[in-house]
Amino acid sequence: MLPISSLFSFFIVLCLMVFLPGCQSLPESGITEALSRRLTYYPSTAINSLPVSTWLYEGPKKSNVVRVYIEGDGRAWVRKSRMSTNPTPKNRLVHALMLKDKKTDIAYLGRPCHFQQNGLCHPRVWTFDRYSEDTLNIMNNALSAIKKKQNYQAIELVGFSGGATIALLLASQRDDIASVRTIAGNLDPAYTNTLHKVTPMPSALNPADYIDTLKNIPQYHFVGADDPIVKPAIVNHYLSRFTDMYCIQFKILPGVTHHKGWVDHWEQLLSESPHCVR
Repeated sequence: MLPISSLFSFFIVLCLMVFLPGCQSLPESGITEALSRRLTYYPSTAINSLPVSTWLYEGPKKSNVVRVYIEGDGRAWVRKSRMSTNPTPKNRLVHALMLKDKKTDIAYLGRPCHFQQNGLCHPRVWTFDRYSEDTLNIMNNALSAIKKKQNYQAIELVGFSGGATIALLLASQRDDIASVRTIAGNLDPAYTNTLHKVTPMPSALNPADYIDTLKNIPQYHFVGADDPIVKPAIVNHYLSRFTDMYCIQFKILPGVTHHKGWVDHWEQLLSESPHCVR
């Protein structure tokens, strides 16, 4: 008979395979099985807080620095005027990128109410409040728990789309962030909303308002030249806020869109480490 811990892990993997098929844009039929061979899935046990799911490495650590991937906004809206009832991402691009990462010490930080929900989950959480101070505090606590699990000393952040917003906001408030990489990152939500002519988010924090702190953190921002959602203009607008860019690098990838092309490029992009040149 399998031990209870093994049965629990099998049950979690089975649940993910059944309820999270989300394989529309990537060949992801085996993505959960592959991820579970490297990491352990932890559903949130929060009752009085918004749930945040994580995947964690639990083997012998090979580094004092953990690389944490932060999920994008998921399916926040069904259409411009209609909120989704379940924000869980249908495209598991972030998980696919993690599987391309050869670093042992990696982890995944989901967004509130993705993959699981409790009584506090409401469409406003993943729409207008997705970059709010309350949401950031929840993400900050979850990130600290990941760091504490293996007693890591520092954190590298990788944020996709709206997860890039969260990554930069977290970096602006912590002193243990070694670097930030963003993929199709919404680096300036206020400008993005203006560009797309959508409703403003009054409670949203904006990384572009924290440049005095962020200017000293190594950053590498990757954007697809053919991305209709996070256009290169958004990255350029964020960069224009900095008078000194000695810690900031960016690259525009031809032929890459918001979801397509990243997996093929990711190993090469990871080899280009964020660094400061003074």
